[in-house]
Amino acid sequence: MQTFSQISPYQNTIRKTVHCSGIGLHSGQQINLALHPAGANTGIRFVRSDITGKNLVPAFMNRVIDTTMATTIAEGATSVATTEHLLAAINALAVDNMIIELDGPEVPIMDGSSAPFVSLLLEAGLRQQKSYRRLVKITREISFREGDKQISIYPYDGFKVTAEIFFNHNSIKRQVYSVSVTPQKFVHE
Repeated sequence: MQTFSQISPYQNTIRKTVHCSGIGLHSGQQINLALHPAGANTGIRFVRSDITGKNLVPAFMNRVIDTTMATTIAEGATSVATTEHLLAAINALAVDNMIIELDGPEVPIMDGSSAPFVSLLLEAGLRQQKSYRRLVKITREISFREGDKQISIYPYDGFKVTAEIFFNHNSIKRQVYSVSVTPQKFVHE
């Protein structure tokens, strides 16, 4: 099983364009979506085909403008909502470069999970590119706290997520969930 430290040093895109359509959870609109291969160092970029002019939104963390009920990213006045399930599948399968074309304000919800997007990406196939991937290696603990919320990142040979909640209620109290995430596990589960 491949761990993060064993990840290919080269970037990936998809082999061929694939399509799907579905309803936007928040807009109620029928949305057509196409995933297109992209050149090395392009990154993941959304293109709103329903907008003329500035219709490109790069999928960068600093483009997140809202997380109420969905993750919405924007570039100027152009936004794309409900990106989280598609972006999770793209990240889990280590796709670095792709153009995501859609004709509406949000990614279709499909079945409410990443599974349909994983299937779409597997149908498209992966193609390794000749450019090196930029990787970040965690060499020491990094923590951030805001009020009663905290996130910490630790050095680890792989990718593992542990979440803990505590509610002062007898039905909930303290709960902890921990999972090691690999591309194989993400696809399977």
